[in-house]
Amino acid sequence: MPKPTGALDLHEAERGRIVGLKEEGLSNREVARRVGCSPQTVSNIFSRWQANGNTISDRQNCASSRATTQAEDLTIAQMSRDFPKKPVTQILRDLNLGISAETGRRRLNAAGIHSYWAARKEPLTQEHKDRRVGFALEHLPKTPDEWRTAVFTDETCVQIMANGRTRIWRRKGERLSPGFIQQIQRSGRYGVPAWGWFSGTGPGHLHRVDGNLNSAKYVDILQNVMMPSVKDLFEDQEVMFIQDNSPIHSAGVVTEWFNNHPQFAKLTWPARSPDINPIENAWSLLKRNIDTTGVQNRDQLWERTEEAWAAMMDDMDYWET
Repeated sequence: MPKPTGALDLHEAERGRIVGLKEEGLSNREVARRVGCSPQTVSNIFSRWQANGNTISDRQNCASSRATTQAEDLTIAQMSRDFPKKPVTQILRDLNLGISAETGRRRLNAAGIHSYWAARKEPLTQEHKDRRVGFALEHLPKTPDEWRTAVFTDETCVQIMANGRTRIWRRKGERLSPGFIQQIQRSGRYGVPAWGWFSGTGPGHLHRVDGNLNSAKYVDILQNVMMPSVKDLFEDQEVMFIQDNSPIHSAGVVTEWFNNHPQFAKLTWPARSPDINPIENAWSLLKRNIDTTGVQNRDQLWERTEEAWAAMMDDMDYWET
């Protein structure tokens, strides 16, 4: 049996059909069965037809007027495009529109513009951009098997304090478009610093960095953390080693270590491009998966971080894709 439908849900043709069936002498119940509504709806519509000569209710005649015009809708959308970091309340004040913030958000959403966290990226010159594209084109011919023996490495900082991120108005697919990103500058790290790596065959163990990372500590990580775990997977096979251009990574003692360990062939990396290292996606997932409930100190935060990483290590589908 169809779900009972109210008069406001029926099209004009359906209401007319009800009138026609009633005038043929059918009962309310039979008309309701044929149309797919309730008997009470049939009674209301036919009574209205007999009294007023139409089937339109007072509620349908008295639909509320729209709060903004089409031109104002376009102006709201354009303001958000010109100033994507401006809150909707400020947009409405600047346009002197006496509508609620919720209505303003609905107008933006109707235009395909939604609120997102701004992507945080370092500022790039045209030269930086050209080198990034050149890097991508240079390595595009590599086969999946070649990338399978690549080792992606990096440091991150797991933190629980506010990160100062900015919300912006944009359309879907514009996350990394100029004008919609939040530029960041290098600064000190807070929380629990960590170093890790992964390859197409799976992740390595996460290592907690004691204090601020420097070139000597990095060499120690390469020698005593990275190399043993990578050799467990690849034995003496040459691997492609990926790291960004941090001054720590390019220090003389680090370069010397790589010269003495030719199994690890460093991949030349374009300047200001830490974000193109896919390990950044792993860091993002790791931080989303950490349960910080009740965490009161760095040791507890590290325990939760290790738990989240261990859970990720078991998900081979994630690393293989």
